[in-house]
Amino acid sequence: MSTIFGILLKIDGMVAYEDLESMSAPTSRYAVDGTYLKFSGRVGMGFQPFYTHDRSTLESVPLENARGDLVAVDGRIDNYKDLQNALELNGSSSDSITILAAFAKWGSDCFSHFIGEWSIALWSATTQELYLVRDHAGTRPLYLCERAGKYKWATYLDAFRDDIADADIDMEYIQRYISGAPLLPHSPYRHIRQVGPGQVVCIKSDHLTTYMHWRCAESPIVRCQVEQEYVSVFLELLERAVVRRTEGYNAPILELSGGMDSSAITCMSDRYKRRSRSPLSLLDTISFYSDREPSWNEEPYFASVERQRGKSTCRITLPNYEGCFLSPAEAEDWMTAPGISKRSIAVELAIKPAIADRGYRAIVSGIGGDEVLGGNPDPIPEIADLWRAGAIAPLMRRSLEWALAKDTLIWRILFGGALFCYRARYDPSALLEITRPPWLRHHNEQQKDDMLRQLLDSCGSDDNPTLISNRAAWISLLETLPSCQPDHFTRYEYRYPYLDQELVNFAFSLPRDQLVRPGRRRYLMRKALVGIVPEMILERGQKGVVGRGPLAELISARMSDPPLFHLKMSAELGIVDRTLFTNIVNHVCSSQDPKWIHAIYRTMEIESWLHTRFSTKAPHFASTSLGMRADALHPQQVPMHIQ
Repeated sequence: MSTIFGILLKIDGMVAYEDLESMSAPTSRYAVDGTYLKFSGRVGMGFQPFYTHDRSTLESVPLENARGDLVAVDGRIDNYKDLQNALELNGSSSDSITILAAFAKWGSDCFSHFIGEWSIALWSATTQELYLVRDHAGTRPLYLCERAGKYKWATYLDAFRDDIADADIDMEYIQRYISGAPLLPHSPYRHIRQVGPGQVVCIKSDHLTTYMHWRCAESPIVRCQVEQEYVSVFLELLERAVVRRTEGYNAPILELSGGMDSSAITCMSDRYKRRSRSPLSLLDTISFYSDREPSWNEEPYFASVERQRGKSTCRITLPNYEGCFLSPAEAEDWMTAPGISKRSIAVELAIKPAIADRGYRAIVSGIGGDEVLGGNPDPIPEIADLWRAGAIAPLMRRSLEWALAKDTLIWRILFGGALFCYRARYDPSALLEITRPPWLRHHNEQQKDDMLRQLLDSCGSDDNPTLISNRAAWISLLETLPSCQPDHFTRYEYRYPYLDQELVNFAFSLPRDQLVRPGRRRYLMRKALVGIVPEMILERGQKGVVGRGPLAELISARMSDPPLFHLKMSAELGIVDRTLFTNIVNHVCSSQDPKWIHAIYRTMEIESWLHTRFSTKAPHFASTSLGMRADALHPQQVPMHIQ
């Protein structure tokens, strides 16, 4: 994943070289392919390429055209051929050239034409407007900082080193983080915000406006005459999504977990290569295993894919890091955001020999399949749709089928659907399931309203229950993308076939019964992949959510380092009730009740981050308490290029 960053002065002037160079320094350890700076009056842009596919090498400096428009892009435009034909460009044009040509023809409407995984910073010299935009799924992070008479933007928070050293903490972000609520558009710092997925941020004359270039589930419901038509379209779109993210000679590595999502990606890639008689060999895969969860033994499942493709995967045993929390003494390095722990650092070091040391820069992930393709066997949205339509006979028939499948009373299904339908129309905030941990001291009552506005803004005004349910799942999904999470050492490029825009549009326009049926989750996906994915994976049950590993680690940490749980920083800042937190931790450890386990982990991550925030004299990113320097992973030093 490449890095883009830049500065826009609020008044006329020239961006200082020192200011832009200062933004590049914290991420220079990832800039193995160079750092390029471009200055144009009161705008300066930086680009640190991380070449991961054939066409990415066409990008170098932030590109300026004859009109004075300037663009820097991190990512990949997948429909570049169609765009180049429409714009009468030659086939060797880079994505930056294509974007500037599209902007010249369509203006700010051009962003809705781009399909792929990308974030863009574009300066219009004619209108003196800056556009910061992320793709429909927000697969590439992008932050905006307004401070001291200028706007700054960057892929990573690290680039704001000089701004966050004395910045105020965003307490709403803290509340949301501990509660497990969506974080967008907040960051850990009050004056820094995230550009949202599918969002355009436009800055002109010190005035900031936002709007959506893509909305979830806007397409009308697709109804085919023959069920096999759904299967054919799904297979075509899934294959296209996989090929877009795996084709070329600079191949990525595929995650193969043994679940249906990652297995389907691997098998679809193999199917395409064999059918097209590709001269390239089958792609390499990597599989993770941890014996801390013996009931989640993935090996038999990914081994079945190995046998089918005739190629072994690279198997990585993840470390069991007892006492996974960073203590105050160990949290010596500056962390720009919470989320780094002993365990996350150990996992990074464990997978490095299989990925970075073998020359891989990109990882294809199966994230999103559950949320997009009916992994949650919840009957309520479908029943609510039938209530809303007034279709009494289908409502009763379907409710009975679901009641039998779930071994419950039919009136529970009917009541649940009716309540969901009512709330979708009159009280949508009640549909947001946010469980606030009891040890949080301050609660922002506006939090649900803010997230409700985000939900409805992305959905439009339609009160369709399935649409709202899909959108809520979509928002939660986008918070889990590894490309948007902090890493201590390496920052690979992640690619997500199940978040492909065309596939998502199709999946969210399907009738609900094509995704989920009584007793049959992932209905369409299972039906389509028969003969492609091993049967034992297609018929595998749903994985659990909480195993014994997190509880065991919590108990171990509590016994080995009790002072770690005193939450000194969090208590002093008035974030938590330390006594109540201690009581709940003791209860969880003694009863092994997992209800609050994730909230406890998130609270400890906030505490570790606060220690780095207030205990270090200045931000620095060079080392780790585990004794390995980050520059050991990316040792190349590449010169800076200035225009």
